[in-house]
Parts: sequence; C-alpha cells; structure tokens
Amino acid sequence: MAGRAAGPRYSYAAFYLGLIAFAAWYTFDLEQKNNEAIFMTEAARARYESFAERVTEPGVLVARTQFSDTLPDGFAARHREELQRLHALPNISVIGPTELAPLSRATDVSRALPRLVTDNALSFVVVIDGDDKRFLAARTIQSVQENAVFTEGDLSMSGLPYVSYLLDERSKGIKTTLFPAMFAVAFAILLLCVRRLRAAVELYVPALGSFFVTLALVAWWYGTMNMVTSIVPVLTLVLTLTLGLQLWGAARELGSMRAAFREKARPIALTVVTTGIGFGSLHFSEIPAIRQFADLSFVSLFVCTGLGLLWIAAVARPRPTAEAMATTSSDAMTRSEARATRGGALAPALVCLVVLVIAVVVAPRIDIDTDAFRYFSDELQESFRSVHDEVLGVPVLEILVADDAWANDRGAVLAAEAELETTLGAEYPFLSWRVLVDTVGRATFGRALSKDGGLAATVAYAALPPSLRQSYPAERYRITVFGQSTTFAQYQTVLDRVARVFDGHSVPYDPNGLYYNLMHSQNALVATLIRSFSLTLLVISLLFLIVQRQLRVMLAFAAINVLPIAGGLIFVWAFGFSLNVATVMVFSVALGIAVDSTLHVIHGLQSTAHAHYERATQRPILFGGVMLIPSFAVFGVVDFVPIREFGVTLAATLALALVFDLWALPRFLGSGSADHPAAKQAANEPEAVA
Repeated sequence: MAGRAAGPRYSYAAFYLGLIAFAAWYTFDLEQKNNEAIFMTEAARARYESFAERVTEPGVLVARTQFSDTLPDGFAARHREELQRLHALPNISVIGPTELAPLSRATDVSRALPRLVTDNALSFVVVIDGDDKRFLAARTIQSVQENAVFTEGDLSMSGLPYVSYLLDERSKGIKTTLFPAMFAVAFAILLLCVRRLRAAVELYVPALGSFFVTLALVAWWYGTMNMVTSIVPVLTLVLTLTLGLQLWGAARELGSMRAAFREKARPIALTVVTTGIGFGSLHFSEIPAIRQFADLSFVSLFVCTGLGLLWIAAVARPRPTAEAMATTSSDAMTRSEARATRGGALAPALVCLVVLVIAVVVAPRIDIDTDAFRYFSDELQESFRSVHDEVLGVPVLEILVADDAWANDRGAVLAAEAELETTLGAEYPFLSWRVLVDTVGRATFGRALSKDGGLAATVAYAALPPSLRQSYPAERYRITVFGQSTTFAQYQTVLDRVARVFDGHSVPYDPNGLYYNLMHSQNALVATLIRSFSLTLLVISLLFLIVQRQLRVMLAFAAINVLPIAGGLIFVWAFGFSLNVATVMVFSVALGIAVDSTLHVIHGLQSTAHAHYERATQRPILFGGVMLIPSFAVFGVVDFVPIREFGVTLAATLALALVFDLWALPRFLGSGSADHPAAKQAANEPEAVA
C-alpha cells in the first residue's frame, strides 16, 4: 500500500518541479515595459489619445552638460560635432544652440524656448518621432550617456521619454536585485523558524513555484510586465508560504499531514476565497494597470495555491512534536489558550478606538501623487528640477483652440493668449504659433509679426526648425504651458486661470496633454482605495457571517481587519508617503493577507482538535509574520518611490495586523462569551499563572 501511495506522490513532485523549470525558462527574457500613461484612468487615456490624433506630440528629451566653472576650451566645438553625429540617427531631430541661434538674437526670447547656452553649460533637445518611440528614446538616451563629450561634465537629462526609460531601468533592477534579496531573506527566516533544512525546502519549493507560475501567467496573458503586475508573483509566493506554515504547524501537532489538511481545510478554503475577493475587488478601478493587477492576482492565487498545496500534501512529512506525542485530544484547551484571552477586551478596545480616530483625522492629509517625475530618488528629482528651471520646463498643459475659432476669429484667440501670458506670469511660460512667430520677428525684423499676419509672418514661421513647425502648425492652434511638476491643488489654480481667460474672450478650447490627464487621474486613486477596500470588507464579512453564523464573531472579525488598515494610513501620513499607483493597492492586499491570520486564530480558538492552540495556530502565524514583514521591508532599499513605499507600508500594516490578531482578537472573542472554553478556563485558573 505504501509503495502504491508513494508512486503518485513522486509523480506529482516530478511534475511540479518540471513545471517550475519550464516556467522559469519561459519567463527568462520577460521584459518590463512602463510609461507615464500607466498611471492614467481609461477615460483620461482615451482623452489623451484623441488629442494625440489631432496634434503631433513627439517625445522631447533634454540633455545638459554642466561644469563647475566656465566651459573648457574647445568644448563648444566638440559638443557641436557630436550633435551632428547624433542628428544622423533616424527619426529624431536635434535642436542645439546652432539651430536656435536665429531666435537668440531677440531681446525678449520666451522662457518656454529651450535655454541651451549658459556660461558653464551647454544643452540640447532631441525630438523623437517614429513608430516605436520607446525604442528610439532608449537608443538615443544610451548614445548620449555613452558619449565621452556629453559626459565630460555633469550630464543631466529630463523629459517624459527619459522618465519612461528610467521606469524600465528601475523595473529591471527590481527583477535582478530586489526579488533575489527577498527570496534569500524569506528562506533564511523560514529556516530559522522551522530549524530543519528539509522542512524549509519542502515549504519553500511551492512558494518559489508560485512565483514562477505567476510570471508565466503574466507572460502568456499580457506578454510584458509593468511595475504593478510585477508585484503579483511576490504576493503569490508569500501567500503560498504562509499557508504551508499553517499546515506544517498543524501537522506537527496532529501527527500527520493528512490530519492537518482535515483540520485546516475550512480556514484554508476561506483564506483563499477571501484573499481572492480582496485582490479581485481592485478590478473595479478606473486605472487599467490596477485592473490588470486584480485579474492576474485573482487567477494566479487559485492556480498557485492549488498547485502548492498539492506539493505539500505529496512531499511534506513534518515530525510530530514531543508535546503532541504526549498529549491527547481531550487536552484541547490548555493554559496557552487561557493566556491568549486573559485580560478582557477593554485595553484592546481603547487602542482600537484611538487608532481609528487618528486615522480619520490624518487620512485626508495624505498626498496623492501621479507625477512620474517624483517617483525617483531625491538626487534624481533635484536633477529634474534643475533642468526644468534652467533649460526647459515640463509641458504641464496643452491648450487646443477650436479650429473654427482660430479660422474665423484670430483676433480673439490672440487677445486671449496675450492676457493668459500676463495672468500666468513668468512661472508658467508657454509656446505657440504666436510666440514662435513673434520671437523670429523680433530677432529678424525688430518687431512682432503675429498680429500683422501675411507674408512676413509666413517667412518668420518658415525660419523655425522643422520639429517646431511640426509641433505648432499654423492651421491648428496649440498652446503648450511649461512649468515645474506640482501638486494637484496648485495645478487646479492654473486650470482655473486658463478657464477664466478663455471663457472671458468666448474662445472655445480643449485643455489636454499627458500631464493634464495624469493629474486628473489622481481622484481615481482615492476612489480605487475606498471602493476596493469597502467592497472587500463587506463581501468578506458577509461570507464570514454565513459560514460562522455568529454576529458577534463577525463584528470582531471585521473590526480586527479594519484596524491594521487604519494604522497603515497613519504610517503613510507619518512618514510622508503618498498614495500612488502602487501604494493605493496596499490596503486591499494587506486586508487579503491579514484575513488569513484572523481566520486561523478564530478557528484555532474554536477548534477542539488541536492539542495546543499556541503551537498549532499561534506559532505558525507568528512565524509567518516574522518572515513576511522583513521580506517586504527589503523593498525599503529601492530608490523607486512607488515600489519602496508599497513594500514598507505593507510590512508596517502586516506588523499591525499580527499584533491585533494575536493580542486583541482572542480577548475580544474570549472575554465576550462566558461559554467560550478558553474563557471558562481563564476564569477558573489561579491568578499566578502567567
């Protein structure tokens, strides 16, 4: 019989190891592709794509070489020669000091034009336009970074193509550095907890398998990864690992893995379902990247935990503890259970109340951030700000005037623009057909030409570099407002000023552009957080009530899982973190993971099968927390803000969940019911018992 039983086990073990090997091979060259549009809602993306169809908006890359003192002898000539070589690359246009020289003779050159020459720096602008802007931008950026002349001084770069490039580069670093570090930390802590290499390997293999199987699902489903979907394999890894620890702890007490599966079947099933609900609730987000996360995590959770649990059933053979060997099932409620519920619910209730009140006060003060320029290290952000201020700012708003208004009433359009120039001031310079024609007119003829129109304006316009003429066509009026990246509140004041000016002149216009749509996607982050968390908590609580059939227990269950989220919000506010496309998912993810421990605590306190609640339930939960919290805290070393804040916030939230599960929940359940066996024993036990 044993031989016949061993055959299927070995066969499945071989199949699962082969599946892991195949998944690792299949995803070996899986790429991560990110761009600034990943933060947009679906409506904002559609609005931006409509704008891009009407107006050519090539990628604009800015590069500056700066020296501590004046320019070295001969550097300007060497710089000019390298720009000519760079200009030879297909599908790009290079605007250097030579190209803008005719405009520089004007006495009042617009600050929206690139300021390419200073006493100690030379800069240039690369306009990228082609079928594959991502590839062209990456090739151009690498060419600039590898050029000995451009790097002769301090090279700084900016522009949205550069941001997209950095997003991809940071993603590669996460794949090659962060994930291996997390794997190593998790395995080391797991080994310290179980204290046997074989047991650690038996539990770690299905977790590692979950990681690679999820990667394979990403490759098959989406073809590439992004910074959001890259989080899912890590989550399936840790969830499989925590479930394995629960089974391992129960098997050590009950004497066999089969008995552990019988005992843990109900809480494990509830755990997988409720965690799936937590992840799946993000499907209703307006941001496609978050919906991808929801769909992928929901499917991979069931696939990976199913495969992983089969591995544990087939392979894991934990040794029973000495205490389990000497204890009978009639000894179910021990002093450890009584200690867990000792002390009453007053102290944890007061702590919970304080946490909730503080969270309600500080939550509205948390920053919301979709500005990709602010997702990098402080040093890189300072470099961005310097380039924006000294060379060329961020295109923070595109204003597209209605074609009928420009064709039939040019005077009103130009008057509105002139007033807008005064209203926005020097802080927000802008480019348009009028600004460009007037700049050339002042440099060439000593006067503005836009109001005159006619042949002189046409000649002035023709003198512009081709890339500028393509971006600002004479037949379709477009105004690009430049500035520093800013908060949504400050940005809204700019929009209000623009609206007052154009409405006052009765000029219809369309505010648009990449930055505009990113900023208007911020409200969707808050909506995602509130909607997904509320839906998750409601559905999970109702499901738990149906299964448990005790309103008091359900209320304790709901409260104990709201509190870590409230504490997580306090943590985000206290450490100056923001709500962004990654951190907005923390709370639904944390709820999905924290519910795991809550269900096992409730089951452990109510079950009469375990010899000891402390060893069979409490200890595996503690081991899981000790393993997960440092593993996610490793994200803190990443200099990419969304991933760093996601990992650290999740670690802090899970730490709070561990405290509330092991300290507050047993007291809520035990002290609230005189019929609870642990409460009875606590009442009869002498006070001297610790």
